Amino acid sequence: MIVAMVVSLRHIMFECVDPYNLAHFWSAVLGRPVDAGASSCWVKLPAGGELSSLLFVHNLSGRRGGNRLFIRIGSEDGTLEGEVRRLMGLGALLISRNDRGCGMGWAVMADPEGNEFYVDSSDVEVAKAKAELMIPLLDDR
Repeated sequence: MIVAMVVSLRHIMFECVDPYNLAHFWSAVLGRPVDAGASSCWVKLPAGGELSSLLFVHNLSGRRGGNRLFIRIGSEDGTLEGEVRRLMGLGALLISRNDRGCGMGWAVMADPEGNEFYVDSSDVEVAKAKAELMIPLLDDR
């Protein structure tokens, strides 16, 4: 007999060369504070009202990029282009732009240590496209 257990996602962890700088990059991206108990080995962005905390730990092997799990973000307002510019100003690298049509799309970007993430059209852009098409779109984000 298999006993069901309740589990929860505790952290999304980044193995990185410089936990302090990478945590501060993601803090600025997501508008989440850096935990006051940070050290040179690990830095945490507490969960607050979010799904889980982000944990940045020092990786002695120095492996960069090639992550198989990635983060997908999007803003409630503004534009995809505006968010891409903001993130580049914080140190992100634009890898590709992707057009979904109907004024929507996404960008593939990398944080300062090469971890790729996606940035989707804003909620405002999606709502505008849905209204203009006047048909329901699958929200496949």
